[in-house]
Amino acid sequence: MPKNQASSDLPIIDWELGLKLAGNNRELAEEILSLFAKSLPDEFNGIFQAKSSNNTTELLIRLHRLRGGVSYTGLARLKHAITAYEKGVKDNATNKLSDLYMNFETEVTQALQQIGNKSE
Repeated sequence: MPKNQASSDLPIIDWELGLKLAGNNRELAEEILSLFAKSLPDEFNGIFQAKSSNNTTELLIRLHRLRGGVSYTGLARLKHAITAYEKGVKDNATNKLSDLYMNFETEVTQALQQIGNKSE
């Protein structure tokens, strides 16, 4: 993402990016997105649990894994939110963590809604 572009300026699902990542195979891009969406609620739950129990090691492991998985989708906004939250946790930016987490949670919700709407 260009440095001067806010993540909120990006579409929730960037199909152009998703197609590029899937070698311009639309069926594969949709399958990757669908598989990711199926695992996202459990991954989010694990992140929430690690955050709630102040288990920073587990939180960073889960955020890193989720960032890796989202890298194969067209969900650039969600990837940006995960990356920012992960960096905040690593940097121990306690004054920003609440906002970073809330943005991450919002992006997870919006991604799941958008993917659900696409499949209806």
